[in-house]
Amino acid sequence: GKLSEAEVLYRESLASRQRVLGPDHLDCISSVNNLAICLACQGKLSDVEVIFRENLASRQRVLGPDHPDSISSVNNLALCLRKQGKLSEAEVLFRENLASFQHVLGPDHPGSISSVHNLASCLDDQGKLSEAEVLYRESLASRQRVLGPDHPGSINSINDLAICLRNQGT
Repeated sequence: GKLSEAEVLYRESLASRQRVLGPDHLDCISSVNNLAICLACQGKLSDVEVIFRENLASRQRVLGPDHPDSISSVNNLALCLRKQGKLSEAEVLFRENLASFQHVLGPDHPGSISSVHNLASCLDDQGKLSEAEVLYRESLASRQRVLGPDHPGSINSINDLAICLRNQGT
């Protein structure tokens, strides 16, 4: 929880790694991602969006668009956009993220299952409750099957589905 101190250290680490290893080294790209996550925890979302966009471009250039780290970068950017209320753009990225994770890692991978849930949450935020409900149910069934009924992710899916149903008046 010492976010300011962590930010200083992330920036120091990033500067050193870029100087020693070069900006396209995987350790540098990971450091950029870590800095962005730290900034997101501090609520510095406009800064985070810029950094996540750069990080996504770097990962796709260095690792390719189908690498799991590149796919995770799409998710990070989508989450940031969602938090900023840029829901249409976030939805597009969540759909891309889901398709990529399912293609590369399969539908039962935890990343794929989380992508279903993230898309459902974004749709829910936009008032697209029927489509969100379908995806929440899919996420719940997958999480219970793959992770177990007592996993925090499964419990979160139950909670978010309940909220969606409540909001529909059913």
